[in-house]
Amino acid sequence: MGDIKGYFYVLITVFMTAMSAIGIDYVLHSNNVETASFLWTLSAFITVSLILLFSKERNNIIPTLKKHWKILLIVGILLGLSMLGWFFSIQTIGPEISSFLGRIGTLVLVILSVIFLKETFNFGEAFGAALVLMGVYIITFSPIDFLGWKVTYIVVGSSLYAISQLLIKKNIKSISPIIFTFTSSLMIFLTIWAYGFISGNLHDPNLDSLPVLVSVPLFSEVIAVILLTISYQHIGVGKSQIIRSTFPFIVVIYSYILYKTILLQHQFFAGTLIVVGAILLMVSRKRSS
Repeated sequence: MGDIKGYFYVLITVFMTAMSAIGIDYVLHSNNVETASFLWTLSAFITVSLILLFSKERNNIIPTLKKHWKILLIVGILLGLSMLGWFFSIQTIGPEISSFLGRIGTLVLVILSVIFLKETFNFGEAFGAALVLMGVYIITFSPIDFLGWKVTYIVVGSSLYAISQLLIKKNIKSISPIIFTFTSSLMIFLTIWAYGFISGNLHDPNLDSLPVLVSVPLFSEVIAVILLTISYQHIGVGKSQIIRSTFPFIVVIYSYILYKTILLQHQFFAGTLIVVGAILLMVSRKRSS
């Protein structure tokens, strides 16, 4: 029964996470990255704070912070920087391509394991890595729609996200999902606020975007994170991330329904290669371990 719940939770997360890409794209049409990301993460933090306030877990905040403050601090900052990369990428290359290229974080995680943990590639991982790199190359250097350096934001952001997931995997069983979501939302907000303050680019928001800023983060940054964290406890990080890797296809569907946006054939093909390669990487690494 626990496995069924885990799969159900992560499937809901897939659809909610895809809402983030579309919602951010909408908000960025009338706000700059600093203002949009500041308000987006502020909305998420306020929402999860209210949830925690009326939860029994509020009594465990202080004990959890005392025991895990270092890991929660590091993960929160990594997620904050990753969120900035996500916003800049959506502004630069759009939500659909950003979603597909974001799966490169899986390859980065495997490479880090090889370098620092002295692990080795097996055949399945090597083939998966080749698919990911091929997809990234096609999207990045296609003469039809050359992106070049523009992919840097999502590559860096997804790499930082992958590192945070590795740290979460080792510590999540001893941290409540709600408390983890609260602390990560707080650190993400503070990280983005610090960037906006230092850059001096925080401006008054466009009021037309407020309904999206209030509603979408509730699902994509709060409920989705809580459900994903719970799914880790039921079916593990590996299976959850495999299923979550399919969310770029949901972004494509959302974009078509809302904006009638259709990716170029080579972009969709390359994106599919990246997702398939990322899934193969995760499956092969799990078997080898």
